[in-house]
Amino acid sequence: MKEVFYEKEYEDESVVRNKSTKTFQTKNEELSLIVNEIENLTPNLLNFKNNFTKKEYSALQSLKENQDIVFKTADKGGGWVIMDKNYYREKIVKDHLLSNVYKEVSLDSDKKVFKKLKEHIKKYESILTKKEIDYLINFKFSSSQFYCLPKVHKSEIIKNVMNTDSAEYIQVQSPDDLKGRPISGGPESPTQRLSSLIEILLKPLVPTLKTYIKDDWDFLRKLPTKIPFDCTMYSCDISSLYTSIPTELGLEAITYWLQKRHELIPQRFTNSFIIKSLEFILKNNNVLFDDHMYLQMLGTAMGTKCAPPYACLTIGYLEETKLFREELPKYFNQVECNLITELLNRYMDDGFIFWPLKLNFENFKICLNNMHPSINFTFEEPEIYYINQNKVQTLSFLDIKIILHEDNSVETDIYYKPTNTHDYLPYDSAHPEHIKNNIPYNLAKRIIVFVSNPDNMITRLEELREFLKDCKYPEHVISQSFFNAKLQGPAPNPEKNKDIIPFVTTYYPNIRNRSLMKTVQSKFQNIRNEQLKNIYKDTSFILSQKQPKNLYRELASPTFISSSTKIRKPGTYKCNDKRCKVCCIYLNETNNFLMSNGQIWEIRRIIDCHSINVIYYLKCKMCNENETYIGKTIGDNTKGFKVRINQHIFECKTGISTCKFPRHVYSCGIKNNCLQEPFFSLNIMLRLNESDRLESIEKYFHLKGYDTMNNPRGD
Repeated sequence: MKEVFYEKEYEDESVVRNKSTKTFQTKNEELSLIVNEIENLTPNLLNFKNNFTKKEYSALQSLKENQDIVFKTADKGGGWVIMDKNYYREKIVKDHLLSNVYKEVSLDSDKKVFKKLKEHIKKYESILTKKEIDYLINFKFSSSQFYCLPKVHKSEIIKNVMNTDSAEYIQVQSPDDLKGRPISGGPESPTQRLSSLIEILLKPLVPTLKTYIKDDWDFLRKLPTKIPFDCTMYSCDISSLYTSIPTELGLEAITYWLQKRHELIPQRFTNSFIIKSLEFILKNNNVLFDDHMYLQMLGTAMGTKCAPPYACLTIGYLEETKLFREELPKYFNQVECNLITELLNRYMDDGFIFWPLKLNFENFKICLNNMHPSINFTFEEPEIYYINQNKVQTLSFLDIKIILHEDNSVETDIYYKPTNTHDYLPYDSAHPEHIKNNIPYNLAKRIIVFVSNPDNMITRLEELREFLKDCKYPEHVISQSFFNAKLQGPAPNPEKNKDIIPFVTTYYPNIRNRSLMKTVQSKFQNIRNEQLKNIYKDTSFILSQKQPKNLYRELASPTFISSSTKIRKPGTYKCNDKRCKVCCIYLNETNNFLMSNGQIWEIRRIIDCHSINVIYYLKCKMCNENETYIGKTIGDNTKGFKVRINQHIFECKTGISTCKFPRHVYSCGIKNNCLQEPFFSLNIMLRLNESDRLESIEKYFHLKGYDTMNNPRGD
């Protein structure tokens, strides 16, 4: 691709587009040879000791099959929350779904939404590029799953238990005050792609807001080191911001900003298209929970792409048109109004202000809550204590603790929520070493930037050292990371954009790919062709590793099916993905099946097409001889089974194979003039926790004559 597009102008103005499926071929013989050599390189295999014991694998499997509990991460703080399924459904989730925010609709509602989406895009096809239209409507949608993240940091019951119990795990019996943050998890929902486009268009408007704070670092840059007047500190929070914004208010706000700042948006996108698209997203947000579909009637979904800029701009609109112009002048003079406007900072729904003592803060509260009937603010006052008879105020905002001394000097410290578990990625986990080594560095860097007092900084770093030791980080890794963080200082200069070609692969701890990258770099450094030298002269090749399925993703799922509606017994189950050929055409969903020796095989575990380390049973459908075959998966990953079966399908279709069974299926199909899918029926016999016993059990089944195509020596 780099050779093909070298020195060519890229004229496509599409803001969004589908991934290209085009394949590229080079006419340069030297480059073709290099690419061929790279494709045939093999990585170094390492002897890697598994960090799971057999008992741990068994425990993990038991947890995955347990239909009575739900795994979620805490809304803030990083901890895991394991809940009884009934408690999660009735107390955490249905508090939201049974409110006036949602109403139940038919299960085919998303099909209707997708049809309406196509009609909507057709109205505006004159302002959209072909690639944008293709991106917005040419995809296979799936419904958003509704789930809630428990707000353990706001539960007084849980916080009280944590204050008295220092154990790694604590148990609280169904706390009455635990609430959940509603999330719509739908990366391929009918409106999500349109939402992605609207997010891109609205995002540049947000930094123009008067009170805008980008993040902790931005807040620190704007925070003064000394206040020129006597004051106290306050923070405020908007209750349930996303579900509190009436659609009419949100559309009014976005219309205002589009008219005021339209120069920040590509001119071909009309205000009408953006407003009508936003309205379509807001009014067609369906979510699926426990085999029931609900339509969100109020506000915007937390999970749709355009929600953050939409919500932020709506509050910014209320600030500019209501708070600053109408409400503040009722209680304060012009100089005071200007001062308040300058002092107020806001990150999404969180606000912070140094409030002059000479002004009445109760009047300011009234002003905020008068902006709109649906937008309600709560307020937090500072904690006050005395050091050597000097008054000190402290208040947290985002991840920063602001400390205001009696002489009006401002100090900052890092803030951890009481429920923060400091449960960082364990050092013995199966992740790339550079990622694990980078964690202490980034955590230390935050402390160095956030903590302004040098003595406090040393204390916080030592606290962090103990947290990291608990997560099994070696002392030398911690010390080196702290040294590097101090060496770099608080504000690194952003590097220039480099010309990079990534080698993308999934990370596995028993495969070493780094030596491959040296080989790749070497091949391009030694190019003889002058044109290729110019094309690749400043190019770096880097290893980019995708994360494999981790422990949390193994246990947690946004999909919820209550045990009262579907209780899964041991057996083989289809994944219900219409794109999965293995499940749709070949896999039998059953609890038992008849084998060639006349025995009935009982399946004793829950197994599906994503299961690893399985032994499967194939039966030819091209003949009446009932030829059967037992095989095993190769590769300890969730795609290994599908890859193996798809390989059998290809071999049956072509007859090209070293295995007897596909050759038999092919010859039978040709002989009987019936070579068409499905070529065989598929059952899964069992699933093991580890792969090292697969071969011996497969041979045992062959020896027992469970299939017809293998002799006692194996095939």
